[in-house]
Amino acid sequence: MVFVQRYFVAGGEYGFFGWLLAAVGSFVLSVALAWVLFTFVDDPLMRATARKPARRPAHATHARGDRTIDRMLIRRKRHNHV
Repeated sequence: MVFVQRYFVAGGEYGFFGWLLAAVGSFVLSVALAWVLFTFVDDPLMRATARKPARRPAHATHARGDRTIDRMLIRRKRHNHV
């Protein structure tokens, strides 16, 4: 916003709609620059330096809710095969 104010708006009389256009333009410009920064700097850097997700062993115990759902699915499979 400061950049837009200093180099494009300063010294001119644009009224309320000129100010509104400058504010909306500054917002759009800042969102676009944030997207570019995230896409080409932050995201690749985080992918390159992030830890790999730990694999869960096959014998790991499920949370109680998961176990209940697993039991329901097993019962449903048994019922369909009978």
